Amino acid sequence: MPPASTARHYDEDQLAALVCLIAFINAADRLNVISSPPATTSPAGTDDGQDLAGCRLAPARPR
Repeated sequence: MPPASTARHYDEDQLAALVCLIAFINAADRLNVISSPPATTSPAGTDDGQDLAGCRLAPARPR
């Protein structure tokens, strides 16, 4: 039995669909976290002028 506050706004079929949708979005988010590449930073002293997305921020300084 759903809480009274949700039962006022949704019938039982709508609540079931809402719970399924929330579960699907949660699963999709978890899969996205698993499949996305990890965020990394360059070790100290090896900055090549690129941010984490690979966009050039500034020309690399000569060493």
